[in-house]
Parts: sequence; C-alpha cells; structure tokens
Amino acid sequence: MPCKTHITEQQGLAAQEEKQKKRRKVEHEKALEWDKMDCEKCQKQWEAQSQLMERDKVQKEAYHKELCLWEAERDLAKLEKQQLGWKKPTRGELEKVVEKPKKSGVSNGNCENEGDNGSSDNSTSNGGSEV
Repeated sequence: MPCKTHITEQQGLAAQEEKQKKRRKVEHEKALEWDKMDCEKCQKQWEAQSQLMERDKVQKEAYHKELCLWEAERDLAKLEKQQLGWKKPTRGELEKVVEKPKKSGVSNGNCENEGDNGSSDNSTSNGGSEV
C-alpha cells in the first residue's frame, strides 16, 4: 500500500505539470497573437508596395509614349536636315519603397563597437599609403 507522502508527491507533481501546461498554452497564444499582428503589418506593407508599383508602371508607360513621339520627331528632323524642336523627355524619379516593418526587440549591434576599425591604437587610417 502506498504511503501518504508518496501520494502527496504525485499530486504535487501533477499540479506542477498542469501549471506548466497552462503556462505553455498562454505563451503559445501570445506568440500566435504576435504572429498575427506581424502578418497584418506585412499585408499592409504588401498592399502599399503593390499600389506604388502600379503608380510607377503608369509613370513609365507615359514616359515611353513621350519617348516614342520624341524619337519620331527626331527621325523626321534628321530626314529634313532640321534641328529638333524639343529635348528628349526624362522619366523622372520613381517613388521610393517604404521600409519593411521590423520585429520589435531585435538588436542592431553593440553600441560600444560603433566606428571601431579593428585597430588597437587610436590612429586614423590614411588610405593605405605610407607617408
């Protein structure tokens, strides 16, 4: 017949295991919530980037139409031995892509080593030439 202390130890271990299971479940649910938030951020980023690409596509198409007109006029001016009436069109700058969201809590390096070129002394490099 098992003794009372053995039974209470088993009950204590079972209670600890139950607490650990609950804690792991809560941690898992928190991790899923964080992943869902990251996924939503990525989805918004993707939508913004696809809209940007569409605007860039429209701008490029307009540029190519103007360029074709300019080339036709340039060729005609060459045939007639005349000077071209207007300068070659430029595409212009495209919109910049927005930076991708980063997960929080990620370290970008050690602040103490910023600007360190690996040398032990405090002298500056002169580009490799010896003076």
